Amino acid sequence: MLPASCDDRPVTRNLTPSAQGVLRVKAGRVSFGPTINKTSTMYRFTLAMIFFGSMLFFSCHKHSDHPASGSCKVTGLQVKGNGFTENYVMGYGSDGKLSTVQYSDGSTSFTRSFTYSGSMIIITITGTSPGIDTVFLNANGDADHIVMHYGVNMFSEYTFTYDGNRQLTSSTAYTAGGGTITATYQYTNGDITQVDEPGGSFSYAYYTDKASSMSDPEVLGQWVQFGVVYQKGRHLTKSSTAGSVTETLTYTFDESGKITGGSQSSGGSDAMTFTYSYDCQ
Repeated sequence: MLPASCDDRPVTRNLTPSAQGVLRVKAGRVSFGPTINKTSTMYRFTLAMIFFGSMLFFSCHKHSDHPASGSCKVTGLQVKGNGFTENYVMGYGSDGKLSTVQYSDGSTSFTRSFTYSGSMIIITITGTSPGIDTVFLNANGDADHIVMHYGVNMFSEYTFTYDGNRQLTSSTAYTAGGGTITATYQYTNGDITQVDEPGGSFSYAYYTDKASSMSDPEVLGQWVQFGVVYQKGRHLTKSSTAGSVTETLTYTFDESGKITGGSQSSGGSDAMTFTYSYDCQ
């Protein structure tokens, strides 16, 4: 969940806390969450599988830097809602890292291609509104700052600050006009339970009997967008609340404990369902 950017561009790729859904897609950018900017015309839940990243192995803990607890990799996600169907296909290189994310909804399509170079992850977006995102990693392998290039001489930048336990404590968006917007994060039992921004606060609840998983939309959205999980926690996301609106996530599991799908709803007609595909060897 990154703070919102204040620039005027109609296409927003930043993550902005808002209880409108777990994942949003806009112009080749995917991002999870109760972090959806209302200026995005495709901010629907499109389940975070677009997975906030890059190795997308089924894992049972967000603190894992290289999620590979088992031999299963997430290879697909389908999100269905009121009048739309969105499909995501993930591809992997011989090293097991995420190499591509392909998106289609019948009228829009794009591909995010990942290149790993030392302390950088370079993501090239082709299709609708092409661009390049660059993730700069710190000595611990966590995201230090992210630069998103789009259009001609246009970019957005975000920086991250962590505590001694590598938990995200703040993130700052640098706006087109030279200003900054900072979000701060509060934790309870290792989970982010509140995000504070100049425009308001957002809260999160968790299934405390379920360990976090790479198939948690909150995690997957980061992983698939940037190839790294900067917002880590211990348990599976249950809900997000912004103002009077609460979005609740429910899950289905197979016999091995993998999340096979689920739904997201605020109790109205906006319910969405999501289904995962895996490659298990």
